[in-house]
Amino acid sequence: MNISFRNIKNLVPNALSNDKAPALETGETRVAKEREYKAKLDKVRVAAETPDLLVGPGIPLGVLDKSSRLSEYRARYDRPIEAGVRFDGTADPKVENVERPGGTADASARWDPLEFAPRFIFQPGEDSLPVSPSFDGDANLENDAPGKLGGKDGAYKDGVIGNKQALSGGFAVTKKGEYTILSYSFYYPTNKAGDYHNKDWSHAQVYLKPDKNGELKPEYLYTSWHHGGVLTRWDDLKKDEQGKPIVQVCLGSHAASPLGKNESIPTKGLQIRGDGQAEFNGKTVPHTLTWDAFQSNVTNARHLEEGSIPFKARAIIMQRGAVAFDPIMPEAFLKEGGFGKAVAEKAEPYVDKALDKVKDVGRDLMGFFVGLFN
Repeated sequence: MNISFRNIKNLVPNALSNDKAPALETGETRVAKEREYKAKLDKVRVAAETPDLLVGPGIPLGVLDKSSRLSEYRARYDRPIEAGVRFDGTADPKVENVERPGGTADASARWDPLEFAPRFIFQPGEDSLPVSPSFDGDANLENDAPGKLGGKDGAYKDGVIGNKQALSGGFAVTKKGEYTILSYSFYYPTNKAGDYHNKDWSHAQVYLKPDKNGELKPEYLYTSWHHGGVLTRWDDLKKDEQGKPIVQVCLGSHAASPLGKNESIPTKGLQIRGDGQAEFNGKTVPHTLTWDAFQSNVTNARHLEEGSIPFKARAIIMQRGAVAFDPIMPEAFLKEGGFGKAVAEKAEPYVDKALDKVKDVGRDLMGFFVGLFN
């Protein structure tokens, strides 16, 4: 039996409770019940995500490293950021526009988040959904949701979209080596998988590379997965009717997993199409996702004014999810990635310890026999 987070709902029931559900305001839509957090069940659910990486279309990197070794892999193959959004040891980013080939000052020279945005499918029951990190009017992420499980603090309503909790994401463009990378960043008020905590983020990136005519074409999709990530060739991805790749977002943890081209597209739960339109259980709902952008040459996005509360709040998320503004070069995945290598590296310290023990026993035996014959 293939245990994966795509069918885990059949193995570990969602502990759902609607007793404390707040009354909805006009313009809000409930897309999930408030989910009771049960640590043991949710740890099983997180563990069940891993097999998807064995059968998925992409190349995982760093997925078994609890402390995250992505920075180590990055250092081996990194290139400097030529233009984009940078954090140089300060809280506020340095923002530079990335020039788009093939235009001047008109719309054709601008970046459009909707052009290559994936379709994000949230596993049924997900009750912490992507919002602006300043949805409550400040840049303080600590008061967005309860700091402790069951706490009475927090402004966020679980499982509700609309009004203050409008669907929102962050968008940035980075030029690095031969690639132009479009980053899509999400902020979630809580994480209810494994160990409950407030503040969570994940992201996806589209790697564009010029073809022989100089036109940028998508070559890879990166998706975040806990302390690691997955790189998938564009041609290996499942696409929807709009030609957008499908990214599934895991229940509770928000780990992102791409669908392979031979997989079917689920219909249940909240989905955000590449054009921003939201659907729930296969039906269109009156909500769309909008993108925040630091850079000024981006269309179909809200431009964040430097120094404003939305700017500061979104900058915190982009900085904490470091790959969101400083993408990893594909060479790191192609040369260092793979699940088998990750398992081998994880086991290496234990093997070395066992070999040292064998050597110690061998030396003791040798000493015994030497003493016996002397």
